[in-house]
Amino acid sequence: MRAPSQACMAPGGVPRAPQDAPAQHLYVVVAGTLPHLDHVRFWDYLRAHPDQAQRYAARKRELASLLDTDRLAYVDGKAELVTELLVLAAVGTGSTRSDGNAVAP
Repeated sequence: MRAPSQACMAPGGVPRAPQDAPAQHLYVVVAGTLPHLDHVRFWDYLRAHPDQAQRYAARKRELASLLDTDRLAYVDGKAELVTELLVLAAVGTGSTRSDGNAVAP
C-alpha cells in the first residue's frame, strides 16, 4: 500500500478517492431519530409490498442515468414517490410523522 498523493488529499490532509474512482453514497443516521425510523419503515414497507418495491425500482431505473451527472435531479426525481411510500409506511405501522418532511432513502 502506498501513501496517497497530494492530489488525493482533501483539505486538512484527509485522504479522498481519486476522481476516477466509482462514486459511493454513505447514509448515516442516529439510531432512534426520525430519519432512522423513516429509513427502517421505508425498507420494511417495500419488503412487505413487492408491488410498491417494483414501482420504486422502476423509478430508480428511469432516473439511473442522472446518477453520474446530476445526483440532485436523481434525488428530486424520486422525492414524490418516496414521500408517498413513507406516508403509506407510517400508516401501515399505525405511526404518524412528526415533521411532514421526507427523508430520501
